[in-house]
Amino acid sequence: MAYCKNCGSDINEFARNCPECGEEQQAAQENRQQQFQRQQHTNYNPGQPSPDTGGFGWGLLGFCIPIVGVVLYFVWQSERPRTAKALITGALISIGLSVVSGVLNGCVSALT
Repeated sequence: MAYCKNCGSDINEFARNCPECGEEQQAAQENRQQQFQRQQHTNYNPGQPSPDTGGFGWGLLGFCIPIVGVVLYFVWQSERPRTAKALITGALISIGLSVVSGVLNGCVSALT
């Protein structure tokens, strides 16, 4: 809660005018501007690097497009180690499954 600068009654901290005396509250406008600026800085902070979460989506990208996973692994190896590990893991699983599938397909073709 805040107080009116004119009459001193309790008002909402974001109120534009005092409900008792009608006086415009400058602090309310400043509070809104400060809250807006805090929200903007929270959403986008160019000085801070993006978090290295190594999420499932990066692993899935590496699995679906292995060459992208391998390239991004080498690009982000030191900068984003968790994400790089997820990418290379997905790429290696995809490549491994492709090799196993090719070998099995070749064995089945040779038997028939």
